[in-house]
Amino acid sequence: MDLKNPNAPEEENHDPDVLLDKYKVLLGQIEETENRLKSELAAALAHHFVSEDA
Repeated sequence: MDLKNPNAPEEENHDPDVLLDKYKVLLGQIEETENRLKSELAAALAHHFVSEDA
C-alpha cells in the first residue's frame, strides 16, 4: 500500500523565503480588506454627519 491518503492535508513548506512572500501577500490582502471596510462604514455613517441645515 504505497497510496497516499487523499484526505491528508497538504505538506507545508517551511522555506523562510516562501513563507515571507506568502506573509507579504496576506498583509496586502488584509490592508485591502481594511480599506474596503472603512469605505463601506464611512458611506453607511455619512448621513449621520451631514449638517441638517444643508
